[in-house]
Amino acid sequence: MLTETTYADYKDFGGVQFPTKITRETGGFPTLELTVSEVKPNAPVDIQVPDNVRQASVKVETDKIADGVCS
Repeated sequence: MLTETTYADYKDFGGVQFPTKITRETGGFPTLELTVSEVKPNAPVDIQVPDNVRQASVKVETDKIADGVCS
């Protein structure tokens, strides 16, 4: 299914050009519309990992196909 994202109305935020309007259409229907009013370049963030993700046990196995190539 085609998903198209459009970035428009760029403005300068402390030397960084950033779109103030972000829209997305999926299958020809609007699915997201964002209006950006503020951008803080290199701002520190504290994103907490949810408990269910932190406690999940995941086992990943790979098979070597050739040097530098795994599946």
